[in-house]
Amino acid sequence: MEKKYVPLLITLIITLSIIIFFMIIGISYYFNPGDSVFSDETVLIFIPFIPGPIITDLLIILVAPILLFFVIFYSLAPYWAKLLIKIHKILSRVGTDAKYGVIRMGRKVTGRMLFFRAMVVSFFTFSIAVFLVELLVGLGISDAFLYYSSGPETFITIVQVFVACLFLGIITILIFLPVWYLEDSGLTSFQVSTKKEDERSPIDIQGVHAPLAGVLTGYAGLATILAWIIFIIKAFFVVPVTDISFLVVIFFMLLPLIVAGFFSIPIYLYEKKLPSLVSRLESHWNYDHIKPPEFEKIED
Repeated sequence: MEKKYVPLLITLIITLSIIIFFMIIGISYYFNPGDSVFSDETVLIFIPFIPGPIITDLLIILVAPILLFFVIFYSLAPYWAKLLIKIHKILSRVGTDAKYGVIRMGRKVTGRMLFFRAMVVSFFTFSIAVFLVELLVGLGISDAFLYYSSGPETFITIVQVFVACLFLGIITILIFLPVWYLEDSGLTSFQVSTKKEDERSPIDIQGVHAPLAGVLTGYAGLATILAWIIFIIKAFFVVPVTDISFLVVIFFMLLPLIVAGFFSIPIYLYEKKLPSLVSRLESHWNYDHIKPPEFEKIED
């Protein structure tokens, strides 16, 4: 395995280890009810987090992103990119019409970058999951969503967010893949001065992916921090810090890192297919290749 994939492998191992850990707790509780380091209500609420056999659920959660990658993203990748380019063109007309070019990109990538991508989509998924859970609670249909009707509200919230993360991840990864696709293709927009006398015109050079990537990343980070703060305040008055069940609260805090493992496989497939993806995209456009300004070589 290439070194760059090691962080993705580690996140996947962590994710599966956590799932197996709770499976073991659930199985041991089934054979020895009441004989657990966790309280009964904690086990009964948290373990059966998805209806049906847990092995089947895990297979669906792991396999679904792979199928969606090939069926929805890979087969339609150039069209996803063209859609984002059209959106960028529409938005750029608000200011000065942008011109487009392609900067030749290298093919090497660091494991740190792949891990960052997995974490960004994980934080985004987590923040959307928290919003969805709060919305369902506000609408009074949270019990129908999770099939639970008893137990500490704090634990139920954790399970709700966990379940939502697992299923939303199948969708959110499809939001980020086209953005990364444009980023790795090197497509760049640039607005230059009109050179008209006394006219103040913007000068801007950026990747076409940058505005959308900035919005997604910014939202994911801010929303996650707010969710953590609110949840800590709620949990502080419900779960004593000295209670071992407080580990479930810590689990909630680490949920983005845990969920990140489910995105390792789609990101791995994306990296493997990237050369063919880029070549397919280049056949759909006629932009010239450009060289970025070398600002470090500018002298006074």
